[in-house]
Amino acid sequence: MCASRLEDPKIASLQRNVDELSSTINNLTSKTQDVNNVFSDITRKLRVYGTECQRLKNENRSNAQAGFALDALASALSDCERTFNEKKTTINNKLLKQQQRAMQSPEDKLYEQQREEAQQQEQSQATYQAAILQDRNEQIHELYRDTQVVNEMTQDMNHLLNQQTDMLRIAEDNAYTAAQRIEGGADDLAKAEKHTKRNKKLTCGLVLLILGILIAAGAIVGITLGVVLRKK
Repeated sequence: MCASRLEDPKIASLQRNVDELSSTINNLTSKTQDVNNVFSDITRKLRVYGTECQRLKNENRSNAQAGFALDALASALSDCERTFNEKKTTINNKLLKQQQRAMQSPEDKLYEQQREEAQQQEQSQATYQAAILQDRNEQIHELYRDTQVVNEMTQDMNHLLNQQTDMLRIAEDNAYTAAQRIEGGADDLAKAEKHTKRNKKLTCGLVLLILGILIAAGAIVGITLGVVLRKK
């Protein structure tokens, strides 16, 4: 019980009575002895306890703590009444079925038993089908999640491939530029070699020309010296 224990003996007594009534209602079954008398007694107690709760609330209007406890008791009584009505309906239905079975002939009892067994089988089959559908739904959701993961992986791979393609294109462009530069360098080397050979030829000719000039000059000087020496 959610209500706190109070010093007021009237409220404490009502609280104990409500606790006992709640326990009695919860223990009700179709096998309870003199169940109809028990129903009448519970109905009377619910009415009496409700009236007593309302009277105590009127007496304790200025007591906030007592008012809180009595509100909790009123709520508990409302829960007891709701539970009692539900159990009463269920038990009456069971008792009615038991009475109908007792009045049935053996053939009717067999038919009723077979009908209940068929209903149980149908319910079991429906439960089984629902479990299968639930399992299939879970598998479909799992497949959908896996498909999303594969799709994300595919998108990542496409992104990486695009990046690699761009890098390959840049490398290809660089290789082409390097090849052109190498080809240009080879042409420059060929031209330089050609100029070097030409310069070598010019150098050799110049050397020969200088040697020829020196030889000629030496010959002139020798002839001149010979003529001078003869005249003396």
